[in-house]
Amino acid sequence: MTQLTTKIKLYANKEIDFKKDVILQDDSDGNGAYIKEWNLDIAQPTQSQLDAFEEQANAYEQNIINEQANKEKNKQSAINKLKSLGLNEAEINSILGI
Repeated sequence: MTQLTTKIKLYANKEIDFKKDVILQDDSDGNGAYIKEWNLDIAQPTQSQLDAFEEQANAYEQNIINEQANKEKNKQSAINKLKSLGLNEAEINSILGI
């Protein structure tokens, strides 16, 4: 199941500031998060409108996961190449700002 935030972003078709544009709340009652406050210039969606974005939101979230995995894979590949050039851990960490 996708995040409510993802469905809202897809519904609004833009990045959302979830501290001022749309405020979510979860009352820990088992019903999950819901829209407490809607401050956008488009109509607040119904639950069924948000549910219509389920598949698209799943794909969006999977793409983010894949991008993060590729980024980590590329970072590790770069570290391995630097090691093969003779750099030590301290030198590599210095380059990476670690």
